[in-house]
Amino acid sequence: MAEKRAMEAIQIRPKPAVSEQGAQNRQAFELLLKIEADTRRAETVGELVFLIANETLRLTRARQVFVFTAKGAKQRVEAVSAIGKIERDSPRLRWVENLIRNLAADAGLDEKREFALPAYCPPDDEEHKSFPYRFLLWQPFRLRDGQVFAGMLLAREVPWLEADVVVASRLAETYGHAWAALAGPRRLKRRISLKPLFAVGAVAAIAACFYPVPLTVLAPVEVTPIEPRIVAAPIDGVIDSIAVDPNASVEAGQLLLRMSDTALRNELAVAEQGLNVAEARLKQVTQGAVGDPKVRGDLAVARTSCRSPPRNATTPVIS
Repeated sequence: MAEKRAMEAIQIRPKPAVSEQGAQNRQAFELLLKIEADTRRAETVGELVFLIANETLRLTRARQVFVFTAKGAKQRVEAVSAIGKIERDSPRLRWVENLIRNLAADAGLDEKREFALPAYCPPDDEEHKSFPYRFLLWQPFRLRDGQVFAGMLLAREVPWLEADVVVASRLAETYGHAWAALAGPRRLKRRISLKPLFAVGAVAAIAACFYPVPLTVLAPVEVTPIEPRIVAAPIDGVIDSIAVDPNASVEAGQLLLRMSDTALRNELAVAEQGLNVAEARLKQVTQGAVGDPKVRGDLAVARTSCRSPPRNATTPVIS
C-alpha cells in the first residue's frame, strides 16, 4: 500500500519542447564557433581573406562583403564575396574604394560605422543608384595597440539590426587577431607607414640625379694612327708572311715581310722554257749558216732571243 502511494506521488513531467527561436540561436552559435575555428586554422593571409569574404555572409545576413587592407593612408579592396579574382579596373571596385576613402576623411575608420547610401558619395555619383544594397556596415581590423590595418564592408538591402552588428564586431575581432598572427604586427605596421618612406626615397632619388657618377660602358672603337706611313711593295704579288709583330718598333733596313714567290716561279719556268726554245733555234741557225749565206741574216736575231736574266731566282723581300 505504501509503495502504491509513492508511485502516485511521483509525477513524470514531459521534457519541454525547444522553441524555434532557441533552435535558431543554437545553430547560429554553432556556426559562430565553426567560423572562428576555421579562422584559426587558416594557414595564409590569402586563405584568411577568402574566408572573411565568403563565410561572414552566413552569420551576419549580409549580401556582399568587401575585404580591405591598408596601403599607406588608403584602403584597398583585397577580396569580394562570391568573386574568385577581382579586377582592379572595375568601376564598381573603384567606386567602393572611393566610398571608403570618403568615409575615412569624414568620420574615420577606427570604429564601426553604419550608414546608408548615398552617404559619402559625391553629389554627381551615379554608381550608387545601380548598387543593389543600400545599407552598409564598416568593421575595422585592429592590432593590439588599436591601429587599424584592414577591415571589411558589409552590405545588404535592409537596415542593420543590433544583433547582427554585435556578431559582425565579434567576427572582426577574430579576423584581426588571426590576420596579425599570420602576417605579423611589425609587417602590418611597416605596410601602413610606407607612404612617408616612399616620399623620402623619392627625394633621395632626385638628389642623387645631380651627383656625378662615373660610368663604364662597352662600345665599338676604331684605333687610327696619328701620322701613318704607307709602305708599298716594289712588285705586285701576295704577302706570304710578316716578319714583325703588331705595334712593334722597326728600324731602317729591318726585314718587314716576305712576298709569295709562286707567281714569280711560274714566270721563271715559262721564261726558261722560252730560253730553251731560243737556244735550240740559235743552234739550228748556226749550223745552217755554214752552208747557206741566207741563213746568216737570222743568226743575229737568234742570238738576241737567247739573252735572258740569271736563272738563280730568290724569294723577294721588303726591308
